[in-house]
Amino acid sequence: MSLPKPTDLPTNQNAPLTTGGTMDKSCNFTTLVPNSRSLLHKGDVIGPKYREIGGNIDLVKRTEIVLTREKAAELLKLTEFVAERSLKTQHVADLQKQMVRGLFRPEHVILSTAYCQENKHTYRMNGQHCCWAILNLPTDINPNYRISLFHYKCKTLEDVRILYSTFDRNFARSATTVVNSILLGREGYEQYDQKALNLIVAGFSMWKWESYNERMRFDIDARCYIMDTEYYQLAHRILDFLQEHGQMRRHIRRASVTAAMFETFQKCAADAVRFWESVTTGVGFESRKDPRLKLKEYLDHSSISMKGVGNSLRKSVGQEDMYRTCVKAWNKYRSGEECSHLQLNQKNRQRAK
Repeated sequence: MSLPKPTDLPTNQNAPLTTGGTMDKSCNFTTLVPNSRSLLHKGDVIGPKYREIGGNIDLVKRTEIVLTREKAAELLKLTEFVAERSLKTQHVADLQKQMVRGLFRPEHVILSTAYCQENKHTYRMNGQHCCWAILNLPTDINPNYRISLFHYKCKTLEDVRILYSTFDRNFARSATTVVNSILLGREGYEQYDQKALNLIVAGFSMWKWESYNERMRFDIDARCYIMDTEYYQLAHRILDFLQEHGQMRRHIRRASVTAAMFETFQKCAADAVRFWESVTTGVGFESRKDPRLKLKEYLDHSSISMKGVGNSLRKSVGQEDMYRTCVKAWNKYRSGEECSHLQLNQKNRQRAK
């Protein structure tokens, strides 16, 4: 099914709070019994300065509208948000099947718009698939679904980004979508593509917090915020390097390698550029025992281990081991050492020298 472009259109409070455990009713709401699982951690390490990220977003009103073809066309004409997901024709077709068969539940649909005070634009926050489905229904079907429409007001475009990132989270909008909505096309990030932005956030998270449990104490919003504020210059040095040297180099475009770049660029940016240029391009070696060459060979012949996925041509390694191997090669390079292989002997991370 081929869809036209928008420019071509005619003008219970008693529900349990957690799963996997029970809530102690006598305790503070953040204190859970041992068997309970929660993303609210005692002590809240995120800190007060990260708690008001969405403070300039207001719900102005909520209305109920009849979603006809004309109304769907009107919504599709609204300004498209820069990080909006690409239109999936199959999803549109699935929605149409539900509508034709009488299985579509309009009371479950909530559409949203956002007015940005900074640039005076009104953005469509969600609902493009639903609107396209209605617009392309057979002509003998007359849709008139009553749905809820939320109208938001945002002070700046940054607030629009934050609002967009909150919709359908953990379902249709993944961490990748959240990163795109916060950073893609933003001032200072215009020249970077989606893959580079998601790679830099993943690498930063791995470098900043050594263990998976530490990383999970910070949601994706907080990770983007910390990187964009406290580590802005460092992140951009690495983004610029990846943009220039690593676009088509698969052995470089990994979260564990990017995490090692954070460690090495923070230590000495000039040496880091020379080091990673050789690892990336495979040139500039004066000896077969150059640690940069050994690292390139290691990355070329290694794949990140994933359950149920294997590659007989590559050695399967963990992300943490790959990160530590990168740092070990860097330390040998900085010390002027040569090596025949890069074998990890220490259980803990080494700092870059």
